[in-house]
Amino acid sequence: MLFKMFRTRKKTQPDQILFKKKLHNIFSFFPIFWSNFIKSFQALFFGFIFPTFLFIIISLINLIDTSYLWIIIMLPPVTLGIMSLGNTITEWKSSVFLKRIDATPISKTEFLFSLILFYTLISFMGIVWLMIVGVIYDAASGMETFSSSFNFGWFLLACLEVSFLSISIGVFIGGVAQSEGSAQGIGMAIYFPCILFSGILFPASLLDKVDALRYISYILPTKYGVFVNQYAWTGTFNLDNSFTEFSQNWIAPVIAFLWIIIFNVINKFTFKLTSVKR
Repeated sequence: MLFKMFRTRKKTQPDQILFKKKLHNIFSFFPIFWSNFIKSFQALFFGFIFPTFLFIIISLINLIDTSYLWIIIMLPPVTLGIMSLGNTITEWKSSVFLKRIDATPISKTEFLFSLILFYTLISFMGIVWLMIVGVIYDAASGMETFSSSFNFGWFLLACLEVSFLSISIGVFIGGVAQSEGSAQGIGMAIYFPCILFSGILFPASLLDKVDALRYISYILPTKYGVFVNQYAWTGTFNLDNSFTEFSQNWIAPVIAFLWIIIFNVINKFTFKLTSVKR
């Protein structure tokens, strides 16, 4: 019996060491990413300043009802992932940063997982920051939303799905773009349809009144995670009773998850730890 336990322990010990080593590799990049993030005005701008600016502007000009302002808090991960991360990766490709990582035993999968995890944490910080801004701007509406229909589990799921998806799109942009200019162009081509037609800036009930816009929204990957966030705050996927967006609660989160898988499978082939020639 003791001999069998000893043999089992000896077999699992290398696996435990390998697992700890992989964890160490993943978290060892965090100080580097953090240093790069706080030194980059672009990252701070797209992660915190620009979403706050849009939030306040839309609030001040009363484009939408204040109860819908909580849908806009998905702006930080979408803006940070799509508009900033792709440019950051392209900058790394133009330097020796990725080449140095390629010369280490760290795998591309470990690097990408570390990058996605770090930017997910930053995205959560942006979401919390925008929630604080929202409470300061309209505390009464915010507290009413919290107490009436807010569901933290669905909200956490929405934050994870929108963050993972947006960051995966950013990695995709950084992987296929050969220059910062092309990364910005691809980013804007994806970003603006996503924030305009996915229900981030405006409630989906407004878009549903135009059939063409509603059909376009279904091909946008961010739509589904945003609708999970809508469900977390309002308790329904269908704000407009004249049209049913999703007949079952599981449809939106599952499709959002599938989009995450699709982009990460693509990233497995398009992202390389090599520098581009200038």
